[in-house]
Amino acid sequence: IFESINLYPNPSPGSLGIRFAGARASNILVQVTNAGGQQVLSKTLQVAPNDYKILGNLPAGTYWVKLTDLASKTAAVKQLVVQ
Repeated sequence: IFESINLYPNPSPGSLGIRFAGARASNILVQVTNAGGQQVLSKTLQVAPNDYKILGNLPAGTYWVKLTDLASKTAAVKQLVVQ
């Protein structure tokens, strides 16, 4: 599922958007951590194939976005740069 998930745009002007192109319907836990290790966002999303979700704005910096499929318990981590 995670091969088809992209953070968009990346680098970003401030908003965090996630495109679930080709992903199957699922519940995804999204956890965003800043460079200092502080969790700045945690949200569970119900997604369908080809969904695009905007999660909000972040200040400039580098972030790690952990995506966890709650059904299969698989996870992936992607880097996001906010300018």
